[in-house]
This record gives sequence, C-alpha cells and structure tokens, in this order.
Amino acid sequence: MGEDHSVGPSTIDEMVGWIKAVFAELVVGLLIFHMEDLDDPHSLRLVYANKSASQYTDADLTKLVGKRIIDAFPALEGTYIPPVYADVVRTKRSSELGSFEYAGDPNVATGYYAVKAFPIPHDCVGVVFENITVRKQVEELVKKQRDKEEGP
Repeated sequence: MGEDHSVGPSTIDEMVGWIKAVFAELVVGLLIFHMEDLDDPHSLRLVYANKSASQYTDADLTKLVGKRIIDAFPALEGTYIPPVYADVVRTKRSSELGSFEYAGDPNVATGYYAVKAFPIPHDCVGVVFENITVRKQVEELVKKQRDKEEGP
C-alpha cells in the first residue's frame, strides 16, 4: 500500500508532450492554456498550439506560445471568452462556446470559429476549434439573396 501505480504526466511539460503526440495530426485546432492565478482569467498563458490551429487561423501561433491570453489574442480583451476558459479550469467542466466572431488582431485575421473548451489537469484548459468563416459567409450570402428575392 502507498505505492503510486498511476500512469500519466507529472508536470505540465510532460502533459503537453503527451498531448502534442496525440493531437499533432488532428484536423481541429487545439490550444492549451495554463491558468497561473485561479482568480485571474487574464493569467491564462498559451502553452501549446497544434499545426491545425495555425492553419485554421492562417497565422503562426507557435510564436505566441508563452504569452498570456490577451497578449496572444488581443481581440479577446473585454469578451466573455477568458472568463469562460477560467471557469472550465476552476470547475473542471467542459464548455461548448458555440460559434463567435474573432475581431482580428495583428497576428490573427478576423474570422468565425466554433469553439469548445475542456479541462486538463494542472490548471489547464484545452480549446478545440474549427474555422467556420466560409460557412458563415455562405450563410450570409444565402440570407441576403432570400431577402432580395422576397423584397420589401
């Protein structure tokens, strides 16, 4: 008794290493944030971004690793997103954020994303997302065409 037979990463770096191996080839964007201060949503620090995350945002997100959420993604300042991610860390419950428009910044262009956040050990949150900008643009075109056809 007393022996620890658990299998799994013991540090954030080891955990991120495991996640990198598993998620490197996924066709969904994955970001991982570590929450350094459980009372401060802005203390979320980007610790990982997979290749698909960079492809979906058309930006090299690896250069943002190590930055706090608002420094990495300034358009999130004043939005509900950082507090939701923080709640996921604190409550250990996933959150389906649905779709939202990212207003854009010097690194990441404006776009629409479908997002889900899920808890990861060691006060981390995983964020999986898909760029749905083209789908939103098509929906908007269809709506405009319908409105035009229906007339005043």
